[in-house]
Amino acid sequence: MKIVRASTSDFSKLWQRLFVKSTFQHPLYQPWNIKYYEALAQESQFEDCSFVVEEQGLPLLGVRMALNESPKGHQRLSGFGLPLLYIENQAVNRTELRGAYKSLKAELDRVVETYSVDSVIYQDFLYKGKLSFIGKHLLENCAQAVPYFTQIINLSASETELFRQTRKSYKSLMNWGKKNLFLRVIDGEAVIPEDIERFRQLHFHAAGRETRPRHTWDLQYEMVFHKEAFIILGELEGELVTAALFPYSAKYCYYGVSASKRELFSQPLSHAVIWNAILYAKQQGCFFFEPGAQYYPKQGNPLPTGKELSISTFKHGFGGETQVRLNIVWERRKDSV
Repeated sequence: MKIVRASTSDFSKLWQRLFVKSTFQHPLYQPWNIKYYEALAQESQFEDCSFVVEEQGLPLLGVRMALNESPKGHQRLSGFGLPLLYIENQAVNRTELRGAYKSLKAELDRVVETYSVDSVIYQDFLYKGKLSFIGKHLLENCAQAVPYFTQIINLSASETELFRQTRKSYKSLMNWGKKNLFLRVIDGEAVIPEDIERFRQLHFHAAGRETRPRHTWDLQYEMVFHKEAFIILGELEGELVTAALFPYSAKYCYYGVSASKRELFSQPLSHAVIWNAILYAKQQGCFFFEPGAQYYPKQGNPLPTGKELSISTFKHGFGGETQVRLNIVWERRKDSV
């Protein structure tokens, strides 16, 4: 049993072999997506602490995580600003992973103590309704957990069934977009920098300001170019009025960032874009499409805003089912040595 850390030459190949064996293959943890989230977290640099536990060349499990310092000087362990990602090789029996679990625990504890980590941020997917090993380990060490709700669309359903699942009022809105918008799906084979620049300009116009560094848009171009994302552009009478980016992997597609022209908010610009993204992800062989977080009026601390509730309702209308995960946060006690 051997621990292979991110600083070694073998890590990337072993991690990729492990990633393709995972149930979800969450797209936000692919290389260019990670670079994007690193760029978003501008307050400090990340130190990659990821590792894989392998035996005789077979990757058994791994953790994608990085250390950074918060503005208050706290050392945080996360997934490059996202919750850290834990993966087990689903082709290996859990009984055979016992030794790997011990190695994982020892490595995680080593990192926490070596770097005097103040907090560890993790999201447990509760695969098959069960806590993961790392989730249980954190909770046993006095971590706190709160539920996180998200909408997941199972793309194994037929196109007819997926359409049937959408909210009744959405069907005419999606048809309006199909008739009135010129929609283009742009992937790694077709993307050019001008596509991303048009998207950026639309986003600037909709927000009224530059909301994030220019460099992050360059990274999103790389995401699309390297087939870690695709974008959909929607034009009305020759003018770009709506656009969205969707990170995706071989199994999983995620609704990322979007923008629409504010003057046309009364028109159903986004409905056809998202519907086309669902169909494109299905055509690419994805099993899951995640529209995003679901909020409820009395759930969360702080409580969700009216805008968050409205966006949640909008995303729910595309069908699928609401699933629960656990956001787990371990914090070093002040009396810890």
